[in-house]
Amino acid sequence: MKNVFSDKIELKRLAVQRNLLWEYEAPVYQRIIQDRKNMVLLDVGCNDGRKTIERFDRKNFAKVVGLDCLTELVEEAGQAFGDDVFSFYYCDVAQENFAEAIKAIMEQEKIASFDIINCSFLLMHLEEPGRVLEGLRQFLAPEGILVVIEPDDTTSKMQPDPENIFGQFLDTLARDPYAGQRDCGNKVFGLLQQSGYKNIALQLAEITAHKGEGKKKEDIFTTFCSYLPEDMLLLQQEAAGNDAYQACQEWVQNNFADLRRLITAPETEIAFGMKIYTCGGKVDAY
Repeated sequence: MKNVFSDKIELKRLAVQRNLLWEYEAPVYQRIIQDRKNMVLLDVGCNDGRKTIERFDRKNFAKVVGLDCLTELVEEAGQAFGDDVFSFYYCDVAQENFAEAIKAIMEQEKIASFDIINCSFLLMHLEEPGRVLEGLRQFLAPEGILVVIEPDDTTSKMQPDPENIFGQFLDTLARDPYAGQRDCGNKVFGLLQQSGYKNIALQLAEITAHKGEGKKKEDIFTTFCSYLPEDMLLLQQEAAGNDAYQACQEWVQNNFADLRRLITAPETEIAFGMKIYTCGGKVDAY
């Protein structure tokens, strides 16, 4: 996974993304945490901590632990937001021994289990997402809840699109290794079942913008599309001579301006697939 989080443009994009997604995430989190107190939460893939603070800095939580696989982000999060409630640790869940690392953190923080485990845009970057989900299940409290948020471009669509520019964009994005597995959300239900989770519920299927929602369409473009040209340039540098990446780069050069114009046009109706699932780990009801 590329390290882009220190780049100012990417940080701005992530800020837009956090605000856009919160409209859809907030009702789900609210249903989970309402009327509950002294909860302990694990945020796997916390990045620089900003999203963790924005989502979970509320009186319902006694302890929030953020994990990330990039040391510099963990250090930044700890310096900016670490206190008696929030703590941030390095932990790469792609490693075989990640469960032992989490156990050591829990012992240090005097945590027996987590009431909520949050995994947002994490599984799409993992080669073995099922192994990670199975490993995390042991850390849920008996009535704990896992929240999984992942993209699903198998259901993304835009109208009108007479020349299939949006479809071509999705095909190009699918070839971008930095973008992760863009159909991950379509696989989450099966992964959760195979990993032993209970009461799996789909809370959200897509993010949409309709006629007249110009600002929202701009935010959707920034969130889901704007990083592609930079990715293509990096791929050209790192894999010079790769014909597939060269073709993608040419598509971006020839069509990206039209893509933005179409997405943000007043008459456009657009949907990006994004799945939010909740489930339990150890009991049949919560």
